[in-house]
Amino acid sequence: MLSTNTNPIRLLTVITRLNIGGPAPQVMVANRGLTARGYKCMVVHGSLHRGEASIEFGRFGELGELVHLPAMRRSVDPVADARACIALMSLVGRFRPHVIHTHLSKAGVLGRSVGLMYRRARLVHTYHGNMAASFFSPAASKVIATVERWLGERSDALIALSPTQLLELERLRIGQSGNREVIELAIDLDPYRRVRTSAARAESRRRLGIAQESTVVLFSGRLVPVKRVDWLLQAMAPLLVAHPSLLLVVAGDGPERAKLERLSHVLGISERVRFQGWVNTMVDWYAVADFVAVASSWEGTPLGIIEAMASARPAVSTDVGGIRDIVEHGRTGLVIGKEDCEAFRRAVHELVTDPARRAWMGSNAAAASERFSSERLVDDLDHLYQRLLAPSAVVAT
Repeated sequence: MLSTNTNPIRLLTVITRLNIGGPAPQVMVANRGLTARGYKCMVVHGSLHRGEASIEFGRFGELGELVHLPAMRRSVDPVADARACIALMSLVGRFRPHVIHTHLSKAGVLGRSVGLMYRRARLVHTYHGNMAASFFSPAASKVIATVERWLGERSDALIALSPTQLLELERLRIGQSGNREVIELAIDLDPYRRVRTSAARAESRRRLGIAQESTVVLFSGRLVPVKRVDWLLQAMAPLLVAHPSLLLVVAGDGPERAKLERLSHVLGISERVRFQGWVNTMVDWYAVADFVAVASSWEGTPLGIIEAMASARPAVSTDVGGIRDIVEHGRTGLVIGKEDCEAFRRAVHELVTDPARRAWMGSNAAAASERFSSERLVDDLDHLYQRLLAPSAVVAT
């Protein structure tokens, strides 16, 4: 079935929450592009988790119908989950989707369960995380994998964000070879292309109160244990002391913030670390930065690195998750073993002290980022949905 103005494909996107960072921008740019192609879109989203900030919807333009489902939350709550499921069933009955596309674990379970009861929509799920992540207990990982295997067998398409993530799905026997594929993350590249110049860097620094002569390392994300910002502070502390012009900007918030601020005082670097909190326009901070740093013990495919690359900023990152699928070591950034604090410090030092090398890496990163364009994502999803809704498919009417 092809989407036309008189007979549009109805796409129901279900996502656990629309917080700053993570999969929310991908959902926004995808629905904007599909709406422009004639799809009738509805985006259903749940409530934010404690310490998170909402994405700014207005900057994405026309997205279709946006529905908030308060009972859908990241945490496990049988009563709230039941209420969310009932509300979602009502929305599905009203909207009558041809495709239900879910993002994040809770939305994936609830959305596909409702879709299986509805039985007239193709079911698609995108994995933004990793079932074997270290912050899950072995028992929890086993339960999650079991549920995902059951749902994966009944889904029409399972999307991994990287080849590394696809291999994990295969290893865990989630889905089948015929319904698994890779569709990489994407962003609207234009705002990031505009901040690649030295003039944009100087203007952003003037506006945000950053000294023009500073060398700025940027971290962006939730301040939670898995991001290991404490490890990052400890790795960078000797460098921040030795280089008075070096500044670490921490853009994000979360339950670890107070602890991290105290640690910066203990390490004697509080004047060299700027805790910025959540910001709605990260592109300004990529303009300010000279490069970005990721010290996580686990990642899926971090959107922040892709945004930095699009801004012509290289990354220093621990070697976790799908990092090597997007960062080419020695060319677009530096990838370091996740427990090697000294090697991480040396990598940061290398880019701090060699402006020519980080500029060369930044230029390579900008070129490599073109594969993450929103146009490519919309094409990939459009082709997938059209294939699932081929004339032989039974769809809602």
